[in-house]
Amino acid sequence: MKHIARLFILLFMTASCQKTTPSDADLMSQADSLQWQMAGIYGNGKWKSAIFQEETYRETPSVQLPFPWVDSNLTKALEYNLELLDNLYTKGKRKTNNPAVSPDQLEEITRLLLRRQYQPGDLYAPKLKALQLNGTDNLGHVRFTGYYLPVMAVSLDSLPDYPWPVYRRPPDSTATLPERQAIVSNAALAGKGLEIAWAKSKVDIYYAQVQGSAIGMLPDGSFLTLAWDGSNRHPYRSIEKYLRTHPEWVPDNVGQQGIRKFLEENPLLVDSVLNYNPSFTFFTLQQGEPPGAGTVPLTPLVSVAADPDFIPLGSILLAALPELNPRTGLVAGHRFQLLIAQDIGGLIKGSGRIDLFQGTGPEANKKANRINHFGRVWILVPAQ
Repeated sequence: MKHIARLFILLFMTASCQKTTPSDADLMSQADSLQWQMAGIYGNGKWKSAIFQEETYRETPSVQLPFPWVDSNLTKALEYNLELLDNLYTKGKRKTNNPAVSPDQLEEITRLLLRRQYQPGDLYAPKLKALQLNGTDNLGHVRFTGYYLPVMAVSLDSLPDYPWPVYRRPPDSTATLPERQAIVSNAALAGKGLEIAWAKSKVDIYYAQVQGSAIGMLPDGSFLTLAWDGSNRHPYRSIEKYLRTHPEWVPDNVGQQGIRKFLEENPLLVDSVLNYNPSFTFFTLQQGEPPGAGTVPLTPLVSVAADPDFIPLGSILLAALPELNPRTGLVAGHRFQLLIAQDIGGLIKGSGRIDLFQGTGPEANKKANRINHFGRVWILVPAQ
């Protein structure tokens, strides 16, 4: 099992680092040229000339929007999406909790785009209807953030260098579960047979919990997957905000890397900082890529986490993604890209928030930390 898992992760991480094929590079360069440059964009990506939109969804004529090519990365995610739709929506009883879009429409859109691989958007755009989301402010502004799959050192046995337990969910899921402080600092779950692995760092465990899953690297160099297995159902509280309330503590960079460095230099404060967040995530061991909430593997730069009350799982999205000026870090324009809602998140609520999956490991982490700007989003449905 360990050798299979190791082969998987090596292939997975190698593939993510490979250069795109020439055909894909050509397609990407064309897609990148679809910049929605408008005088009057704020540095955070919002439009000064945005129009008020009271309704959650407003139809935009597809001819007014640039549609990108369907490349091989998107094709892989579309194939997974057919599996997602089959897994989540029973044939003959196919309903979402959203009247704007049905699973049958989502399947029709997915199959249409698969047939249009390597074809320009103007060949399939007339077959689609675009429903713009009203966003965070009824002006169409959708906040984009990023998330990733961390890699952390773990052992299947309790060892001196691996002292911190990783827990699976207790079997009685209806019981009131303890807060983080009781679990981590007071060993409230110790001795109950819930340990599935042990980690070198409780900070690593914390950030794996924030992301919802992780790749565990074992002492012999093999890998396993730590997949989300529920939570203690206590509310999430931001340790970043907590640090800002303590001027004597606050690190230079109140992002993940800055906080990690700060906690490494101040080990006596680790529990005080991490336990401020009472929420605690449980994991289960499995083989293969950890799936999102849509039960299928996530595709970097295509799969997103969204609120299913507004964007049902399996939705195909056209997004005006914010593009940053590398010198200033401010939004210089917006690039159109097709995305797929294949995950959800505890903090991803409402019609104005999208979390874009960046991939696995430290580089994906850096990319995820740079994303916190505004764009626009349309749900695509078949034109009737």
